[in-house]
Amino acid sequence: MAKAKPIKGLDPQAPTGKNARIIAKVRLEELYSWDAYVDNPYYIQELHNLRIAAKRLRYTLEVFEDVLPEACKPIVKELEQIQEELGALHDSDVMIALLRLCLGGQDSSTIPEQLHSDVKTQREKGKSLVAPELVAVVLDPAVAPSAGERYGLEQFLQRQEQLREKQYTSFRQHWYTLQARDFRREILDILDTCAKAELHMTKLFSTEELVWWQRSEPTPEELYLSGGLLVEDWPHARQVLRLSAQLFEATQALHQLDERALQILERAAFLHNAGMLVEVRRHHKHSYRLIKETELPDFTAEERHEIACIARYHRRALPSTSHEEFAALSRAARKRVSALAALVRIADALDYSHDGRVLRLVAETELCNDHAWTIALWVRPLADLDDELEHAYEKSDLFEKVFKRKLQFLIQD
Repeated sequence: MAKAKPIKGLDPQAPTGKNARIIAKVRLEELYSWDAYVDNPYYIQELHNLRIAAKRLRYTLEVFEDVLPEACKPIVKELEQIQEELGALHDSDVMIALLRLCLGGQDSSTIPEQLHSDVKTQREKGKSLVAPELVAVVLDPAVAPSAGERYGLEQFLQRQEQLREKQYTSFRQHWYTLQARDFRREILDILDTCAKAELHMTKLFSTEELVWWQRSEPTPEELYLSGGLLVEDWPHARQVLRLSAQLFEATQALHQLDERALQILERAAFLHNAGMLVEVRRHHKHSYRLIKETELPDFTAEERHEIACIARYHRRALPSTSHEEFAALSRAARKRVSALAALVRIADALDYSHDGRVLRLVAETELCNDHAWTIALWVRPLADLDDELEHAYEKSDLFEKVFKRKLQFLIQD
C-alpha cells in the first residue's frame, strides 16, 4: 500500500475549513496520481493504491463535513462507490492468486507468475497478494488437492476470472463517467468556492444563529482574518460589516465592482474602528496606520493599503488627493476606495447606537433612478431609528459625491 502524501502548509491559527481544504486537495492529487493505471487491468497493486487514495479523500471529506460545503456529500458517495468497486476487484485478485498458487502445486518456479497478474511489474517490485505464511500453508504437500479437487478449483478459478473481468469493466466505466464530467475539476471548484466564501466575513455569522450585539468576544476566525488586530466593540464591527455587504449588493448597479472589491470592503468595515483602542478623537487615522502595518491574510500589500484607506475615510474628511495616503493609490484604486468608503460611512451611521437595530436592507428598485437611490430598512421591533437616520444622512455626503444621487431611506413595517 502506497504511503499517504505528507500535508504541507497547514496553519494551526487558520480556520479549520482552510486547513481542511489543503488536506483535501493533497488527497485529491494523490487519487489522480494513479489515474494512468486505470486502463490496464493487470496493474493490481496500482489499482489497489487508487482504492486507498479514494478512501483517504473520502474520509477527509467526511471528517471535515461540518466546515465543507454540502456539495461535498455527493462527492463522498462517488468516492465510496469507487472504493467498493476496487475493493471487490482486489478481493478477486487475492482469490485468483490463491487458486493459481494452489493449482501450481510444488513447482516453485511458477509461483511468481501465479501470484502476480502483471508478471514483470510485480516481480520487479517483489510484492505478493498472498501473505508469506499463507503461501507456506497452501504449498504444504499434505494439503495438495486431489485430481477431483483440482477440477473443482479450476472451474472456480475460471468463474472468478470472469467475475474479475466484469468487476474491472464496471469500475472502468464508472471512472470514465466521472472523467467525462471532469470529476477532479468539480471537486476543486467546490473547494475553491468554499475558500472564496470564507473570504467573505459575513459568511461566518447569520442573524438566525446569533444575536449580533450580544457576542462581546472575537471568534478564532475573526482574529485570524483581522491579522490579530482588536476592535473596541466587536458586535458593532460585525454589524457594520454586515450592513456594508448588504449596501454593496444594494448599490451594485451604481458601482459595478467585482467580488474582490466586496472582500476588501468587508475587511475594511470590520476593522474600521481598530484605532479606537489608541485614541477616540482621531481613531480613523489610527485605524489606517494599524491596518497598513498589519499582515492581513489573503490580501496583498496594495489591497491592504486600500483597506486602510477605506477605514481612514469612514468618518470626517472625504478622500482627497491632498492626503498622501490617498494620492499614493492608482486612479482605479482611488475610485474603488471612494465608492467603498461611502458604503462604510453609511453602514457605520446605521449602527450609531451600537445595538444592531437595523436587521437588513435592500435597494427599493422602484424608487431608484438617476436622481435618487432609495434603501429599504427592516428594523428590530420597538427600536427607534431617529439617531441612525440623522447620522446616515449626514454621512451620505461621500455617497452623493461618488454616485451623483441623493440617498433616501424607507423604513419597512
